[in-house]
Amino acid sequence: MSDRIDAVLQRAHAAAPAVAALPAERRAAVLYGLGDCMEAAAPVVLGINTKDVARAASLSDTRRARLKLTGRGLARARERLRRQAASAVEVHASPGVEVITLDLKPAAALEAFAVCLLDGKACVLVGAKELAETNCGVGKFITAVLKGCGCPEDACAVIYNATVDERARIATLHLEIEANRHNMA
Repeated sequence: MSDRIDAVLQRAHAAAPAVAALPAERRAAVLYGLGDCMEAAAPVVLGINTKDVARAASLSDTRRARLKLTGRGLARARERLRRQAASAVEVHASPGVEVITLDLKPAAALEAFAVCLLDGKACVLVGAKELAETNCGVGKFITAVLKGCGCPEDACAVIYNATVDERARIATLHLEIEANRHNMA
C-alpha cells in the first residue's frame, strides 16, 4: 500500500488536537483568507480546471459539466466561505479527522474544509482524479492560508490523484487510527 497515504493520514491525525484548540477568530481568519485567495486566483483556477475537464474527454457530457468550474461558481463558494467565517463560534471539540471523498467540483472541497474547520476537525479531502490539477491547486491554497494564519498546515490534506486501492487504504487506515485513538482515551 502507499506510504504517501499513510503519511498524509498520520499527519492529519497529529494536527487534529491543534485544530480542535483553534479559537473561533483564528478559524474565521482562515476562511476569510481562503475566500480572498480564491477570489484573487480565480483566473488561474478556472484555467487549470478548463484543462482538467478537457483531459476528461472520456466522461459523459453531464459528468464533465458537473466538474466544470465557473467564475460565478467560485464567487458563490467565496461568499459561502465568508458567511461561514462570520458564523465561527468557540467549539469544544474532541480532536478528530474527517475523511471526505469528493467526486464533485473543487468548490465542494472548500465547503467540506470549512465545515470541518468550523467543527474543530482536521480533514483529508480525496478529490476526483479527473480534476487532479485543479484539486492540487485548491489544496495548495488551503495549505498556504492555514500557514499564513499560524494554523497547522496538516489541518487539511488534499489527495488529488488517489488510485482505487489507495482510496480503500484511506478508509481502512482512517478507521484503524480512530479506533486506536479511542482505545487510548
